[in-house]
Amino acid sequence: MMHNGNKQGIRAAYAVVAALSLIVMLTLAYLYATDYSISHHYRDPELSELLVRGSITDRSGELLAIQAPDYGFSVSLERTSAPYAASIISRFTTEPAISIENRIKGGEDFIAIPMIPSLDELNKIEAALEEAGIGDDVRLAAVEKRKYPHGEDPLIGMVDSSFHGVSGLEKLLDGYLKAKPSPFERIARGSDVKLTIDAALEDAVLDLGLQGNAAVLSKEGELLAFSGIPDNAVLSSAVDTITSFYGNNIEFNKVPFPYETEPISEEYSIYTESEADKAKLVSLLAELAL
Repeated sequence: MMHNGNKQGIRAAYAVVAALSLIVMLTLAYLYATDYSISHHYRDPELSELLVRGSITDRSGELLAIQAPDYGFSVSLERTSAPYAASIISRFTTEPAISIENRIKGGEDFIAIPMIPSLDELNKIEAALEEAGIGDDVRLAAVEKRKYPHGEDPLIGMVDSSFHGVSGLEKLLDGYLKAKPSPFERIARGSDVKLTIDAALEDAVLDLGLQGNAAVLSKEGELLAFSGIPDNAVLSSAVDTITSFYGNNIEFNKVPFPYETEPISEEYSIYTESEADKAKLVSLLAELAL
C-alpha cells in the first residue's frame, strides 16, 4: 500500500508537469496567433558579396587568366533620350556617340569604359551624370569578367557566363580556381595556379599555326609551351603550383609530360606530330637563341 506522503509527491510532480505543458501550449498558441515562429530567431549567415576566381599565371608570374571588372554605364532610359544619353556617355569612351546611341536603341544596357578608371575619375563621371540630369537613367556599374591578357588558348581554356570552367585548365582545375562563399569574408577568392609555361614562348609557338599537337620542354622536362588540343595528362603536366589565397600550397597530382620528346639542344626538347611542325619549332627556337 502506498503511503500518503508518496501519493502527495506524485500528485505534486503531475501538477508541475501539467503546468509546464500548459505554459508550452499557451506559448505556441501565442506564437502562431501573432504569425511569429521560433524559426524567426534564426538568421542565415550573410555569405560573401563577391566571388573572385583564382588567377592563372606563367612560370614568372605573367597573368594568363584573371577575374577583373569592366567598368561602364548601366543604361535604363525612362526620362532621357537615347541620343542625349549617348552624347554624355561618349565623353568617357573612345566610341562615337552615334554608335553608342544605336547600341542603346538595339537593346544593350551596358556600355563599357575602355580603361580602368581611378576612384577620382569615377567620382568625376558620377558628378557629370548628375550635372547632365541623367543620373537616374545612366549609372556607373562594374561587371565582373574573366580576362585572358595573352588571348584565348586551348591550354588555359575558358569559363562560361557563371564563371565555371568549361575547357582546358579552367575546367580541369575548376574546383581549385572557383571561390567558395564564406560567412566570414565579404570577398571570397579561389586558389591561384602557377604554370610551368613560359608566356612569351607560348605566344610564339601559337603564332606558328602548327597543324597538330606540339610542345616545347625545358632540359628539366618542364612543359614550356603547347600548341593544339591538350588532354588532361598534358594539362596536368603544365601545372607548377596551386596556392590558396592565404599563401598555402595545395597538393595537386602533377604528372610529367605524357608523350615521348626529342632533344634538339642542351636547353630544349620537343614533341610534334608532323615533320613540318618540327621544322617550324626548330627554326623558332634557333631564332630565340640568337
